[in-house]
Amino acid sequence: MPTFLVSGSYTPEGVRGVAAEGAASRQQVIAGLAQHLGGELVAAYWTTGGPDHFHVIVTAPAGSDLAALWLTVDGSGGARVNSVTELLTAAELDAARAKTPGYRAPGQ
Repeated sequence: MPTFLVSGSYTPEGVRGVAAEGAASRQQVIAGLAQHLGGELVAAYWTTGGPDHFHVIVTAPAGSDLAALWLTVDGSGGARVNSVTELLTAAELDAARAKTPGYRAPGQ
C-alpha cells in the first residue's frame, strides 16, 4: 500500500486546540482519518519553528485518497495540509528504475 508524508500547519485556533487537548488526542484523530481512508497512521510528529507544525506518515490505497484527507483537514478551519509526498522504499524505487525509459536531457 502506498505510503505518504503529509505536512501541515495549524491556524491560531488549531494551535489553541492542540494546547487544550494535547497531541496524543490529535494523534488518535489522525489515526481514525487514516483508517477511514482504508490505510493506517504509521507515525506522527510535531515540530517547532518553520512553516510546518506537523508531519504524519500514513498509508492509503491510492494517492487520490489523500484528497479526502486534504478536504477534511483544510475544511475544518483548524489546520492546513501544506504538502503530500509519496514515500518509496528502496525496492519500490528500484522497481521504478527498471521501467525508466530512454531519455536525453535538453542540449545533450
